[in-house]
Amino acid sequence: MAKNLAIAAALGLALAAAPTPAFAQNAAGYNRDLTVTYTDIDLTKKSDRKALQRRLDQAARTACNYQEQRT
Repeated sequence: MAKNLAIAAALGLALAAAPTPAFAQNAAGYNRDLTVTYTDIDLTKKSDRKALQRRLDQAARTACNYQEQRT
């Protein structure tokens, strides 16, 4: 009986510690989907790769409603 209790406790701890996925949500709690286009840029050019990175950064900030606070 004590062995079964120990197994059940260990299983409970393992399930409680399992990672859960994070999803971008807006203020109302709904998932937010954003599209980042890159068909207009040439990814073989360093400057265009930087432009894509800026677009991705901005999309992530928008999806997460992130507003940088500068001090």
